Amino acid sequence: MKAQRAFVDRPIELASVGHNLLTVHQLSRVLGVHPQTTRALWKEGIIPGIKLGYRTLRFNLATVLSVLDKLENLEAPRKCAKVGTEAQEA
Repeated sequence: MKAQRAFVDRPIELASVGHNLLTVHQLSRVLGVHPQTTRALWKEGIIPGIKLGYRTLRFNLATVLSVLDKLENLEAPRKCAKVGTEAQEA
């Protein structure tokens, strides 16, 4: 039985990344999520990635962070609107 690896515990030096593409595991460490979560976000089309071969997937850190930032900004007003609606009804 294989031991489970802790990917989040190993920090990645962002300065060393530069303009290079990140692997699934590197991006997962930056985002603080499990690699399966990163793959699921890519498969669902939430974050952009580049498929280079059968098993090779790479991500541009700046692009992924930009997309996640835009997504966060789009979701915030909806949550506030729901809270405001509930407050008016009460």
